[in-house]
Amino acid sequence: MIKFFRRIRQRLLAENRFSKYLLYAIGEIILVVIGILIALQINTWNEYKQNRKLERTFYADLLEDLANDIRKFEEQTAFYENRVEQLGWLLQKVRDPQAPIDADAFGQRVEPLYYSNEAISYAATYNASESSGVFSTFTNKELLKKITQYYANFHLLMEVTASTNEIIVSQFEPLMATIPENYVSVHSSHYVLNQDSESNQRFYAFLDSIPDKRTLEVDFRSLVDRPQFENYVIGDLGRSFNSLSVMAQRKASAEALIRDIKTYLND
Repeated sequence: MIKFFRRIRQRLLAENRFSKYLLYAIGEIILVVIGILIALQINTWNEYKQNRKLERTFYADLLEDLANDIRKFEEQTAFYENRVEQLGWLLQKVRDPQAPIDADAFGQRVEPLYYSNEAISYAATYNASESSGVFSTFTNKELLKKITQYYANFHLLMEVTASTNEIIVSQFEPLMATIPENYVSVHSSHYVLNQDSESNQRFYAFLDSIPDKRTLEVDFRSLVDRPQFENYVIGDLGRSFNSLSVMAQRKASAEALIRDIKTYLND
């Protein structure tokens, strides 16, 4: 093709037909420009298709992360609902001075309060895409804004779980340290909700395997009647209800994002 155009140019110059040569040269330039524009358009289209493919892959992967988040919220919700149940049992004992307190029952209700539940966000897909800068090519800016806000609000979940952890160490454990733990037995884990349940069972079975030959009479009533104990129970109840509220909000946000993403992918 190049040789063909070269021959035409040479023939026009040889025949001293400069005006036609000039028109031909202009036409050739126009053809070259059109070719470049077509190539650029094809490249732009291919790039657009690749970016849309990346965007859809991002949303498909994000659906899995959000589903994992929801499962974690459900686990944490069960954890705090269980915590509220045990704290409610203890508060009833606090407010009924005549109520007897059995050692096994006390151990089962108190033991779950030693545990906490860490805040976890399955954000690998979001973090990887954010750091790569691929978000700048996404077309659905409104949906991306909602997703960004969802992950930015993770600190709310971290704050409520961190508060529970801190209070357990700073208030609950020192309070319980005032009485011997001879009430802990293999039955103490009955109400404990923890990720590693097998390890918990082994722990309590091991404690139970070591016989306590002391004849200790633990006065649970004196502990329960302390103002500090009631203050702790009520404070922990408040934090637990707050945590349940945050879990519900996070779960609702995740479910709304899943609906929006599925709508976008099905368009």
